[in-house]
Amino acid sequence: MSSGSSVECELCSSMSSGSSVKCELCSSMSSGSSIIQCKTFLQVPVTFLSYLAYPKMEIGYKNTVKFPPTYPGGEQQVEVPVRNLTRHCIRYSYQKYPKCSALKVDMCEGNLCSNERAHHTWTFSPDMCGPYVFNVKFEVYAMQNGSHPMSSPVEIMVLCHGSCESVDLVALPNSINFGESKWGITKRQTFKLFNFGKSVVHYTLRLCRPSCEIENKRGDIVLDPWSGTLPSGAHHEVVVSVSPNLEGPHNYTVMYENRKTERSEETVTRRPQTRLVRIEYVCLFAKLRITDLKISGQGILFGKLALWKLMRINE
Repeated sequence: MSSGSSVECELCSSMSSGSSVKCELCSSMSSGSSIIQCKTFLQVPVTFLSYLAYPKMEIGYKNTVKFPPTYPGGEQQVEVPVRNLTRHCIRYSYQKYPKCSALKVDMCEGNLCSNERAHHTWTFSPDMCGPYVFNVKFEVYAMQNGSHPMSSPVEIMVLCHGSCESVDLVALPNSINFGESKWGITKRQTFKLFNFGKSVVHYTLRLCRPSCEIENKRGDIVLDPWSGTLPSGAHHEVVVSVSPNLEGPHNYTVMYENRKTERSEETVTRRPQTRLVRIEYVCLFAKLRITDLKISGQGILFGKLALWKLMRINE
């Protein structure tokens, strides 16, 4: 560019004629300076992204837990999933209420990382018949670094459904007569046990005398099985085996008691025993009657008394 030339930018040209005001770049070029200094400032947009979420978790299916029907004094256990639906590490705790005395939770509190799932065992154990609908409350905290709470607790309500119904098992036939049975000879018959109720029944069979005293010695009569679990609307077969060892007529009654759970031997004391089957039989002994003894030969070793002892008739 030649010295002394007048150079104007678009901004200077747009100004009114005769004005001596020029920008710094045009002034330096007009004065013959060969050094051009450009100061350029670029504006770069910066976007800040953030995420805000309250501590939240799902318990059961959409915060609803349903228990299968049971009987008074019985227990129903379900595995309840617990899931963290947020990006936070959360801490939760179960708040107990006197109105929810029929509910037991194995773990009352715990921690969950983001999108983590856990399972807990909930037990429903009612005392009285009828429908049960109640709410339980959980408190959830967002945790900082997995150890310190950084928010106020958020309450989550869980709706629970359950029912308690009286159930009686029925046996068909309800009477079994083995008739005359020889001593030591085993006889077998069967009866079917039905559950017409809506609840599963965990039962234990008992043998009783006519005086309703429980016969603990299972010598003459054996039941197979002695205990079991009968689902709603189901039935199964029980085998009765009789091996008489005491002469005379015998009369037994098969009764049953409810157990709390399938794996428990503890029976429900609130419910009286229920009669199922009456069992009758007569035990007969084979008898030998000796009218006379005859001997042959000579000597004192062949007398009647010696022969009696030799045959061990009195033993």
